[in-house]
Amino acid sequence: MDSFFFLASPQNPRIKSAASLRDAKARRQSGLFLIDGIGLIERALQGGISLEQLFVRDDAASMAQVASLLANDPRKHLESRCFRVAPGAMEKLQYGQRDLGVIGVAQVANTDLGGFPARVQSRFSEIKRSDSEQSREEGSRQTNPCFLVLDRIEKPGNLGAALRTADGAGVTGVLLADPICDVWNPNAVRSSLGALFTVPIAIASEAAMKAWLAESNIQVFAARVEGSKIYTAANFRQPHAIVIGNEAEGLQHRWLDPSIEPISIPMSGVVDSLNASVSTAVALYESKRQNGASITPSLR
Repeated sequence: MDSFFFLASPQNPRIKSAASLRDAKARRQSGLFLIDGIGLIERALQGGISLEQLFVRDDAASMAQVASLLANDPRKHLESRCFRVAPGAMEKLQYGQRDLGVIGVAQVANTDLGGFPARVQSRFSEIKRSDSEQSREEGSRQTNPCFLVLDRIEKPGNLGAALRTADGAGVTGVLLADPICDVWNPNAVRSSLGALFTVPIAIASEAAMKAWLAESNIQVFAARVEGSKIYTAANFRQPHAIVIGNEAEGLQHRWLDPSIEPISIPMSGVVDSLNASVSTAVALYESKRQNGASITPSLR
C-alpha cells in the first residue's frame, strides 16, 4: 500500500473532482457517485458496482480497512485505483461532521426499464445459487413476483429507507416513476445501507411503467388515502406491484385506471397518512405475509 499515490492538498484536481460529486449536477454529467465508508463500499462491490477510485485517509486504521478489502479482491484490480489522502484533503471529501476513513467513487448502475427483467433474473439467480439449502426446504411452494413502485419520490432519505425495506421484504424489484430526487444522492446511498446495490431498480416515466406492468400481467395496487379497500384485504397472492406516492402530495391524479386497485392503510389519529417509507414497509410486509417467507421473481 506504500505504492498508493499520495494526495496532500485539498486543491488537488482528483480531490476537487470527487468532492463535486456531492452535487447532483456533477453526478449527472460524470455518471459517477460517492460511496461513504468501507462497509458500503464492500456491499457495492458485492452488488457488482464498478469502483473507479478509492480515497483512503493516511492513517493506520483506514489503511488496515483497505488492506482487508484488497486481500479479498479476486481480480486484483482495486489497488491501482487507491489513493492515500492527507487528513486535511480528506476533510474536503467528507460531509458534515462525519469522520470517514475511506470514500469510493463508482459508476452509476444501469437503471433503464428495458434491461430491468434481465437484471432481476441475474440478481435472483445469484441468490438461488447461494441459498440452495433454503430452496430445498421450501420445496415446491410457489410464490409471486412483487414490485415496489415509488412515484415521484422526493427525499433521498425516504428513498434509501424504502430500498432497505424492499431488500428486507424480498421484493422482486423497485420501479421509480419520475423520481424527483437523485437515486445516487449520498444520503440515499447511506440510508439504504447498501440495498441500492442489491435490489434491481428501474427508472422511467409513469406511462412507461404502466405499460410495462400491463404487458407483464402484473396487478397494480395503488396506496391512496381514499382507497376503498384496506391493504390487508388486497390479494397479493398473484404477480403484483404496490405503488406509493410522493411524500407531500401522495398520488393525486396519477395511477388512476380501472385496472388499478386503490388500497388504503387505516389511520386512527388526526393525520391521514404515514410517511412514504413507513407506508412502504406496511404494504410490503403484508405482501410478504401473504406469500410466505420469500417472494421470487418468476417473470413471464
